[in-house]
Amino acid sequence: MRLGSVYVSPAIEQSVGYDSNPGEVQGGKGSRALRTDAEVKLRSDWSSDELTGDLRGSYFYFPDVRGADRPDGDGKLDLRLDATKDFDILTEIRGSLTTQQPDSVNLPVATKSRPLVYGYGTSVAVNYHPGYWHFTLRGNIDRAEYANAALLDGTVIDQSDRDLTQYELRARLGYDASPSFRPFIEARADTRQYDRAFDFSGFARTSDGLAGLMGTGIEFTRTLTGEIAAGYGHRGYEDVRLKDLSGPLTEASLTWAVTPLTTITLKNSTQFVETTLAGSPGALERQIGLEISHALLRNFIITGGIGWTRDHYETNVETDTSFTAGLRAQWKLNRNLVIKASFLHTHEISNVPGRGYGENLYLIGARFQY
Repeated sequence: MRLGSVYVSPAIEQSVGYDSNPGEVQGGKGSRALRTDAEVKLRSDWSSDELTGDLRGSYFYFPDVRGADRPDGDGKLDLRLDATKDFDILTEIRGSLTTQQPDSVNLPVATKSRPLVYGYGTSVAVNYHPGYWHFTLRGNIDRAEYANAALLDGTVIDQSDRDLTQYELRARLGYDASPSFRPFIEARADTRQYDRAFDFSGFARTSDGLAGLMGTGIEFTRTLTGEIAAGYGHRGYEDVRLKDLSGPLTEASLTWAVTPLTTITLKNSTQFVETTLAGSPGALERQIGLEISHALLRNFIITGGIGWTRDHYETNVETDTSFTAGLRAQWKLNRNLVIKASFLHTHEISNVPGRGYGENLYLIGARFQY
């Protein structure tokens, strides 16, 4: 659909199924599941400059388990301004809506429902690419706000001590050694400023971070494309009682077109995550995911994937590890209608008693896109 000089692509999806543990708690009961998704994509049709947008929202309804219902959404709008042939400016605004698990490590007891988490931010970047060289300077501002948590007995937990704003600056220098090998170095500096000087446990969690990475963009015969990087990061905390966080960082996003019908995707990330655990500065979180997609027919695609996430909370006994495995199928009846089916297994392991759980989610539905 075209609105002036911008293409707009809306879509809506409705799914039904069953979730063996929608509350994501140990020993949780199962429920029927209904999920509604809506999506809008934007793309400009301009001779220069570019505007793109991607907005997505969903809602899970579980009629058999009270308090398990949850919304989820994210969106971003990007504008690229081509100042000259080798200089451009990029701006972005973004937002997200997620929820916390009822027995999250950052909640002291099980909650009546899933507390909301709001995220929003903006970025401004400049790209200068004379010849084979590339230089990018990017500034990010991101805000996170946590809604209060209602407990089963009606008590309300104030989570305003978790609200924070992060200011970050990234600088990258790269060189196109060849079309298939584009090495770069990147430096990052940020500060995370909490609204409250001290959290409700009495710790000052405002912190500063530094990180450096080396990596390369790759494109081998157009079959293996993407980017990989490795480096080291460090966070220092305002409260001297909180131990500094540091460790090796790895990032990867690779796509391998094995055949015209089969694609393998690998993603990896490392980040420092915040916590409210008394005495712990946070966790170094590592994630890795692998997906294999195969077109059995021109309009019938099957995708299988596995994932692994590990959070180790410094100076605390808790270590949480999550495994996921899933299978998805898409049958494109025509350009507007897609029949979908999926299965997702999640297994959470924790060395804290009562924290682990297992979950199986089965869904079948239809997607209408314009």
